[in-house]
Amino acid sequence: MGLVFCSFRRRRGVYACWLKINSSMARIIKKAFQNIEFSKKLTF
Repeated sequence: MGLVFCSFRRRRGVYACWLKINSSMARIIKKAFQNIEFSKKLTF
């Protein structure tokens, strides 16, 4: 069974949903998301 995680980002006005298959997959997605946010801080 997977867990559907939904969140709304006000900055971009995007409502996104992710399907977390397991804790390890969730960790990978979380790490990748943090890397994207970090790169955005460097560019802006």
